[in-house]
Amino acid sequence: MIKSKSDLMGIIVPIVTPLTEDEELDEIGLKKQIARMIDSKVHGVFIGGSLGEYPNLMEKVKIDLYEQACDLANGKLLKLANISENSEKKVIENIAKIKNLAIDYYVVTAPFYFSYSQSDLKKFFTHIADSSDKPLLIYNIPAFVNQNISHELIFSLMDHPNIAGLKDSGGNFSQLSRILLEKNTQFVVFQGIPELVYASSLLKCDGAIPGLGNLIPEKFERLFSLVQEGKYSDAEKLQLEINQINRVFDQIGGIVAIKYALSLLDICSPITTRPFPELTEDQKRMVQEVLRQHQIQD
Repeated sequence: MIKSKSDLMGIIVPIVTPLTEDEELDEIGLKKQIARMIDSKVHGVFIGGSLGEYPNLMEKVKIDLYEQACDLANGKLLKLANISENSEKKVIENIAKIKNLAIDYYVVTAPFYFSYSQSDLKKFFTHIADSSDKPLLIYNIPAFVNQNISHELIFSLMDHPNIAGLKDSGGNFSQLSRILLEKNTQFVVFQGIPELVYASSLLKCDGAIPGLGNLIPEKFERLFSLVQEGKYSDAEKLQLEINQINRVFDQIGGIVAIKYALSLLDICSPITTRPFPELTEDQKRMVQEVLRQHQIQD
């Protein structure tokens, strides 16, 4: 599989997974959310990411989600799909379950629960890439998997013909900047932290995969375009606005707050997988206020 970076760039939104009361897939909500992504002109969607509650979803719901999201987005958005699991064999099984779908790239984290050396992780990612029918995007999210993928490991993997790039949600800007400045030209890098999109773009980051993009996809798309056009003053102002919005959702709790906000926009219900809590009335008022202040509407 020869990788190409020509299509892997820009803003890719890690979409939420709309759910019914019994935690089945809310097909209507998914259709609305993907339609918003298409209308906002973002480049793609990441299906089954952290905001999509991937580890908590029942297996049937995951398959339903991937099938329907691919059908809805096909020909209109780039499609990335999470295949992460806590062992090599289980990741390869995940690939087998969805290999016939119209997915463009797979996304894989380090295996979670147990701790592994960087040498172990190199073997893991190499074996997955060797076995995969599609190119991989490595996903560094140490807060959730308790394992950082070092820049040395990234450099050792970036020449693999089936490893297309990196999504970095580690928040270590020193490590990210080193990767951006020293990587080869074919390896793509995406920023996963909403407040670091502008700064990363100045270092020629290829794009961003921000969870807050579920709510304000058009602002992230505009931010990326402003940097591409060299309109840095306007981009800085927009990043500051995004930061103000993001801090409210970070304070409350990302997934729960974003789904509640989407429910106010009549996109999907606020239901999350249990045991995520419901928002308090004060937290709901905070979300309502930030939507009003920043004129966020469907």
